[in-house]
Amino acid sequence: LRHGVSPEASSFVLAYGFLLCDPLNSIELGTKFGELALSIMNRFQTSAFSARIEILHGMMIAPWTLPLLKSLADPKMLAHRALERGDLEFAATTCWSQAFFSLQMGAELEQTQRTVKEIVAFVSPLQQTMDLLTTQMVGAVVEQLIGHSGPDDAKQVRRAFARIEGTASALPGSLLVSDSFDERAVMSGQEPVNSFTISSLYLFKMQIATIFGDQATALK
Repeated sequence: LRHGVSPEASSFVLAYGFLLCDPLNSIELGTKFGELALSIMNRFQTSAFSARIEILHGMMIAPWTLPLLKSLADPKMLAHRALERGDLEFAATTCWSQAFFSLQMGAELEQTQRTVKEIVAFVSPLQQTMDLLTTQMVGAVVEQLIGHSGPDDAKQVRRAFARIEGTASALPGSLLVSDSFDERAVMSGQEPVNSFTISSLYLFKMQIATIFGDQATALK
């Protein structure tokens, strides 16, 4: 307050706005702080933080008052803008969110499959492993759904996963393996992972189990 705002200030203002919206349920005030963060961002358009702020605002604050499809600007444009400013992390994060939203919001599976392939090609050179892995998870889920769209049979969930027994890290008979993703590489430590990667993995496994009617596996 004594020295004025800096490009970094927009990140903290945005984070406070999100806290107001979510834990504190002060959506109106949180939205105003989100708008303030965008205003600060616009004063420093050359900053590496500008693309990051626009991405986070569209993912964390705008959806409280706008339909999700209108909350985030063109993900490809934002990813390239982040890349131009040297923000490799959020260039990759934007791409991952595009794949995730495409799957969760009911886009045609073939369309999501094409989107995932484009994103994997874009993210791979950036060396952002977590975003690459989670994008590949989306691709694996799509492959399973496209390949298992037959009658409604709870047992199909077992065939939606590769049936590999004896792996302590996976639910019995429900290991997520496809041409684009191999859970064994993630859970064995061959790939660097964090809690977000692991939670995403089990989120997707839960969703497949739910889709194929295996509520017991979904609850696990």
